Amino acid sequence: MIKRYFFAGRSGESAMIEIIVIMVFSVLLFVGAIYLKYSIQSVDGILVQAHRIKARNLAYAAYQKALLTLKHQYASGHTNWLYPDQKVAPANHMERSLGDGNYKLLKVEIVRDLKTPFELLERTFHNAPYVIGDAEYGKYDVYRIVSMGEVPASKTRVKLISLVKVIREKVRY
Repeated sequence: MIKRYFFAGRSGESAMIEIIVIMVFSVLLFVGAIYLKYSIQSVDGILVQAHRIKARNLAYAAYQKALLTLKHQYASGHTNWLYPDQKVAPANHMERSLGDGNYKLLKVEIVRDLKTPFELLERTFHNAPYVIGDAEYGKYDVYRIVSMGEVPASKTRVKLISLVKVIREKVRY
């Protein structure tokens, strides 16, 4: 039996058709590879954005934990809570893992200087008079709360810096 080679015994027209088919498949394979790469990059971008949102929510959870602790401190009569200097709760309350991420309260401090677009205010915002018009309604304190959320899977970290004004009103009868 005689073996026939690829083009042996075929007309030139059928060989040309086979070459064109191979070229079309090559182009389709190339376009498919580009589309696959683009799709994978899009999915990766979506996952990174989702991790940024998770990290932001985790940082916000630490901020809410600080607000709750600050509220409890004021309710018990302590009006100058500083973190990490004064530990009023177990460490695992201020630093916790949730799901595939974790949050951490970095700092709670009384504002001593505040940079505005026009000037730098260098004064302590602790026991400052709360005045509306000519009447003094009590005292207020301004705290700076710094918290962080992290999703280790994508090494995404978000740092949240907030200013909170706590007003202690006088009781008027």
